Amino acid sequence: MTTEIWQLSESELLADATAVSHQIQLLEARRIALVAEIDTRVSREKLGFPGPAG
Repeated sequence: MTTEIWQLSESELLADATAVSHQIQLLEARRIALVAEIDTRVSREKLGFPGPAG
């Protein structure tokens, strides 16, 4: 079970914030790569709009 945030020590708070930030960065990098690949490979007809920004 996950410890409640208010129960974490200062060092645990810092470590968790760093870990979560790192995971977010990894996910954002993957999203960028996925959208770039969609822009390259998926037809506009399948997307239903002119590009991935839509």
